[in-house]
Amino acid sequence: MKRHPALIVVSLLLVTLISCAAAPPIDRDYSEIVGDYETLIELPFITNRKIEISWRDERYFGNTVGGIAGGTCAVGINEGDDDGDLIGVRGGSVLSVFGDLDPEDGIVVYVHGYYEDFERACRRAATLKRRLGVDKGFLLFTWPANSQPLTYRDDEADLEASTPTILKLLDDLGTRFGPERISIIAHSLGSRGAVNSLRDWPVPDRKFRSLVLVAADIDRAMFIESLPELQEHVENITVLVSDRDRALLVSETVNRAPRLGQSDDVAIEGIEIFDVTTIADTHFSGHVYHLRNQEVIDIIRAALAAGGAEKGP
Repeated sequence: MKRHPALIVVSLLLVTLISCAAAPPIDRDYSEIVGDYETLIELPFITNRKIEISWRDERYFGNTVGGIAGGTCAVGINEGDDDGDLIGVRGGSVLSVFGDLDPEDGIVVYVHGYYEDFERACRRAATLKRRLGVDKGFLLFTWPANSQPLTYRDDEADLEASTPTILKLLDDLGTRFGPERISIIAHSLGSRGAVNSLRDWPVPDRKFRSLVLVAADIDRAMFIESLPELQEHVENITVLVSDRDRALLVSETVNRAPRLGQSDDVAIEGIEIFDVTTIADTHFSGHVYHLRNQEVIDIIRAALAAGGAEKGP
């Protein structure tokens, strides 16, 4: 049963906690605190976030569009943690990040969603990497989403400005490793950037391995209209949907159109759709189930494999 959108907006604002822990500056030594954590996840990333300089003359990745940069996030995780702590950030070139990727079992590119600043994007991507069991073939693309819940339109504009960068990243990865080795997972608003980039990929006769859209904040009708172009460039497309996704219900109200990630018994010919409504999500928003539930992780893992996923639950 759907609830009144205004009540959902109020509830989301009441339960959402703005992260009070700032991300560590780029290239600060974190060796002394690594021992405080049971697991260390080192996560390569590419970003078009502008580098900001603090009053202490320390560098941070901010929330506005800048040039293309790369590096590695270090995320410390203890048993029972949902997302862990971002304890270190190392800067590097895009080429050095590509050089550290291992394409043997394929490369997974993750594009995060709305309301994820650099710190949150690294923590959540590290969680997904760990739970998928991907070692050296996982790459985060973090675009300049904001850290405030009321900046949706700003995030939309930043994502649109980031789409050419996503396209260039996928083009460079495809040129270096072969598109058939590359899969893309996109969450929430990040799904728009992934879909628009893949749809416009200019290389004929070669396809990326798979695209997995989780809680996609995309106009459903527009997605269906662009699907033939998208299928020219992606071998397998999988969409995860839920009728308990409160964030997408708010987006439907704001954008005045159903979102692709809402279930509503939707069926789209030529793609796999998994309705995960009945799978529990411990987060109030119902929007980050790809991080919280092993059944969902298993669906995504199967979808990343060549040939796509088996029929859903």
